Amino acid sequence: MLVLTIEAIGEVSATYSITIAVFLITLMSVERWLHMFRRSSVTSRRGYFTVTALLLIPVPLVVLQYLDLVNENDGHELITTIVTMMLFCYLTTALAYFKVYQAIRRHQHDVKVREPAPNIGRPGIDLVKYKRSVATILYILLLFSLCFCLPFVVSAGVYISIGPS
Repeated sequence: MLVLTIEAIGEVSATYSITIAVFLITLMSVERWLHMFRRSSVTSRRGYFTVTALLLIPVPLVVLQYLDLVNENDGHELITTIVTMMLFCYLTTALAYFKVYQAIRRHQHDVKVREPAPNIGRPGIDLVKYKRSVATILYILLLFSLCFCLPFVVSAGVYISIGPS
């Protein structure tokens, strides 16, 4: 019984932490996109509400996982839900960063078109630096995906297809 409890605590806390990490990455990418298009209106109250919601969204998922562990169910529905949520978050993150990258390119093109002569001073926004920061974030996301999420999705797919044997 103690081993089952320790195993359940480990799996439940891992699922909660993973879900929070993926949601947080998605939230940051969407916020950067909104900020780039000047549509962001984050106040401290909205920020607190968002963080609270972010911390509470995975709770039903964790409760279902715990019930599956206690009742020794196979958990196909739970794994399918987790993989679907992860894929949705990754598609949202990729779309948001693609839109940010497009906005940077468009802004850089507009600046070059309007610039009458070679600029002696530095521009108001360092587009090369901003572009490099977006590329760095995408590299970090790619590494996170390859090292953690891809093995999780593949093992979940194998688990769903062949069962818990």
